[in-house]
Amino acid sequence: MFRKAAGFTLIELLVVIGILSTLMVALLPQILAGQKEADIFADKTNLKWHYNNITIFRNRKLTLPREGGAKFVLAPWVKGVVERTPENRDRYFTPGVVELDPRWNELKDEDPEDIWRDYDDIMADDTSYAGRAAKYYRTMKSDKEALMANVFPDGTINVLLGGGQVRTLYKDGELAQYWDEDDPDFEIDVGEDSPVPVLRKLER
Repeated sequence: MFRKAAGFTLIELLVVIGILSTLMVALLPQILAGQKEADIFADKTNLKWHYNNITIFRNRKLTLPREGGAKFVLAPWVKGVVERTPENRDRYFTPGVVELDPRWNELKDEDPEDIWRDYDDIMADDTSYAGRAAKYYRTMKSDKEALMANVFPDGTINVLLGGGQVRTLYKDGELAQYWDEDDPDFEIDVGEDSPVPVLRKLER
């Protein structure tokens, strides 16, 4: 008498694969949404780290960085406020998508001690973050004005305010009033022409 071989039949395997596929289709949006929120939270943590560095810079120099945009963001690195490590270098790029950033990929194999040694070395794409425009560095009238911001690919924006708070603006929330749904290429950025008032004193 022969015993039935242990294991799954082809039909049983197909049923299991079908169930797993259904679960993946059902759960993937929630997984992606969870990852997005995790990246936004990590970015807020980055911005608070940047605020601490800017505060140290201001205490030492008795002024905010006079350079604008990326140079404003990277001033604490240039002036030695920030320890030049790979981990700190990565904090100048968007969490979760850093490995997709072309500039980060150019810098990742360089010794952090050798990069951003001087303001003249800094380009706009050396950081994902927009910084305060140079002409506005003296005019911080309120802790509610922006020091830095990061725009995510999906339109979400984290804004670091002068008092150290971070505001998150969502496309389907506070940004909805500014969004042009009829233009598929529409995106919100920083600068004097930005439709969002809090972003107008920033630059790349």
